[in-house]
Amino acid sequence: MLSKTQEAYMNDYYYAALEELSQGTQRHQLVTILVELEEDEDYLACAGIKKAIEFYDMQLLTQTIVNTETEEDEQP
Repeated sequence: MLSKTQEAYMNDYYYAALEELSQGTQRHQLVTILVELEEDEDYLACAGIKKAIEFYDMQLLTQTIVNTETEEDEQP
């Protein structure tokens, strides 16, 4: 179980990573940062960034499915 301080630290990285993605930072750039933080053994920061990447991936998958279904509906 994480302390409130640890949870806040992890969430700071989560929200910062989401902000970076929304500003155009590429996924692979966050993965590079994730690897660097892992090498530094900053596992809470890693957890926050990993959570943001997973959220981004799920959003991308969902949008792809919606777009595919919309295209199929529009075909005669």
